[in-house]
Formats: sequence, C-alpha cells, structure tokens
Amino acid sequence: MSLEGAKPTLRDVASLAGVSTMTVSRVLHDASKVSPVARQRVLAAVATCGYRPNELARSLRRRNGTGLIGLLVPDLSRNHCSRLAVGVEEQASRHRLRVIVSSTGQSEAKEKTLVDELLGRRVDGIIAVPSGGGQQHLVAAVDADMPVVLAERPPEGFTTDCVLVDGFSGARDATLSLLLRGHHRIGLLTTAVAEHMGVESLRGYMAVMNSANLPTGDLVRRYPKTPGEAERAAAGLLALLEPPTALLCSDPVATASALRAVQHRGMKTDIVGFLDSELAADLPISAVTYDAEELGRAACRFLVDRMQDRKDSIASSSTRTAPRPPCRLLVPTRLLLNAAWSGGGSPL
Repeated sequence: MSLEGAKPTLRDVASLAGVSTMTVSRVLHDASKVSPVARQRVLAAVATCGYRPNELARSLRRRNGTGLIGLLVPDLSRNHCSRLAVGVEEQASRHRLRVIVSSTGQSEAKEKTLVDELLGRRVDGIIAVPSGGGQQHLVAAVDADMPVVLAERPPEGFTTDCVLVDGFSGARDATLSLLLRGHHRIGLLTTAVAEHMGVESLRGYMAVMNSANLPTGDLVRRYPKTPGEAERAAAGLLALLEPPTALLCSDPVATASALRAVQHRGMKTDIVGFLDSELAADLPISAVTYDAEELGRAACRFLVDRMQDRKDSIASSSTRTAPRPPCRLLVPTRLLLNAAWSGGGSPL
C-alpha cells in the first residue's frame, strides 16, 4: 500500500521501519555495515510506502552535490563558537557552498537528531564540534560515506579529519610564564569532562610543574560542568591553608568563575585563562588565546578536500583508490601577558 496524500519521503520510510533516515539512506545506496535485520525492515517499509527515490535527482546529487554543508556547534551564543562559524562560512563561500548552522546545546541526543536531519537534507558534508558524549552517530555518518570533519575535539571510536587547539603548548607556556614571574603555588582549574582542551591543559601544566619539582597534589581542581560548580572549585583552591598565588584556567567558564571567586574574596591572585582573543582584549588578565575563525576555516578546507575525494571516487568508480589517511591539525595558541594585573578585575 502507499501513503495517502503527499509522495512518501525518506523520513516516512524511516518512521515505518523504526530506524533513522541515515540507515534508510545507507540501505538505498547499498552501503556496507547495515545489519541484515535493519536492511530487511527498510526494504519492507519501502515496499509498503511505495517509496520511489528520484533517480534523476539522485544522479545529479552524486555528480554535483547539493551545495550544502552542515555545521554543528555546542552554543552559538558563545563567542568562540560564533567566530568558528564565521570562519567556516567564509571558507565555504569561496567554494560556493552554503552552511546550515545548528546548536546542539551540548546534548548528545539533540546532536544525533541534527545529524539525521542533515543527512535527510542530503548535505555534502558535516563539520561538528562534538557535544562531549558518544560519537556513534558521527561514526555511522562516516560509514554511510558522508565526509565528516571534527573541530576542537578528536574523533572517538573512528578516524576522520580533525582540527584541534594546541592546548598542551598553551598551558605549558602559561604555567612557565607564571613560574618566571615568581609563582610557585600555581593552581589549575579545569573541567572534569575528558575533553581535549582539559586533558591537554593538564598535560602542559604538569610538564612544567614536574620539571620544576613543584607540588601539584592539592592544586588541581576539576569541576563537573556548570559555572556555579566551577566557582565552587575555584573557591576551594582559594580556601586552602596555603592557597595558590596564581591560577591557570583551561576554558572560558573556568576563567570567569575564577575571576568571580578572586574578586569575592578580595585576594591578589594572578589568573591566566584560555579565552577567545576578542574576550581577552577586554579583560585585565593574562590569557591563552587562539584564532577561532582559523579553526573554522581549516575545518572547512579539510571538508572541501574530502568532498572532492568523494566526487572523484564516484566519477571513477571502476578504479578504486585507497582513501587518504585522516589529517589532524593543531591551531597554535598565543600567550597575551598582562603583568600589571593582580586580582580585583571585573568578572565576565
């Protein structure tokens, strides 16, 4: 039987089969790594719906693409996310590509839904700043022959191109600068989530502190997620019998929270925070910055290259060539010193 009214869509088939639109697309394109059970359910739903893919449109898409790419970021209201989006759109416009930008709210479930929607819209590729949860939905997109590039966080459980911030060098340089300014009790405030920047910041900090034979046991505090939790973690550091004279903060939330905690207690504690360069220019602290727009441009360059590889593979399907190995790029950080400031600044 066929659905009454409008012509059945890919989403109709997915709903009837109880699978994602991505799985339907993979079955119709005869992609590998689809379970026999899922394949049977999709084919049965296709027959029931009377779904007929538009072969002419399909062939045109394979040859020329839709000219659309998807960008998934945690929160567009955050300065570094909006600037990353600007970089992606700037690079995409050079290739006459349009960008569909969506915020995930750092929700893995919402991110999965958005990936399905982008695949349903037949985008030519996806750039994602992963939410921090699992990445199986991104793995499935890659398995379905969708070019995917990650920004700020590396892939987990699969391989693909990624563009990351050099958090190790940034934290190392910041900790060394505080050491050279006479600080020996240097605290680190970082997220408890095992994300790239937090992990690399800890590595850079520990490299300097261990090399200088300085204690770190009570000086590293991890906060779970929210600004309130970060401020409580900073307050815990400042309440030590021998509190740190300086704090390194691995992200903007930690930096803002440390500023509030220091101001509330009226303490003279030097702070170096990982911040977007535009925010850092307005704050009386030292900062580790990076070019968020370049992060976006680099991710888009990677994606365009992979999209071209895909087109070339389709055009020469008779001669299969091994895919290029995944690329990994580190965007450098820059240390902006504000030697005159010691506590008392205005919080973010």
